[in-house]
Amino acid sequence: YFPGTARCTEYINVDVPQHTVMRLHETGCGWVVMQSDRLPTPPAAEDPCPLMDDTEAASAAFNLGEHDPMICGFAPYCTHPLYARLCAVSCNSAAIPDCGDDDAAAAQLGGLLGA
Repeated sequence: YFPGTARCTEYINVDVPQHTVMRLHETGCGWVVMQSDRLPTPPAAEDPCPLMDDTEAASAAFNLGEHDPMICGFAPYCTHPLYARLCAVSCNSAAIPDCGDDDAAAAQLGGLLGA
């Protein structure tokens, strides 16, 4: 389509994935094809495994009997792998891989469960 004025200076092709734009060259002697910078970029994909404080899992792991939404507020426990994994945001555990196995945390949980 031709946006704007009666004098054709720009053509935007929205039928191709790249959304190309043809603009009249500034000299007026031809057209320049460009990728559009006016179209919104698609949203970034969501992180499939975002870091989070899982207070329900932490409450269960430490056998509190009921959910304690404040369980992740004890920074001294962040040195323990299981606590740091379950309370990743509160412990600022950016170095912990947010997906996959955590052998140290699993070993601590196994010890708590008597396994």
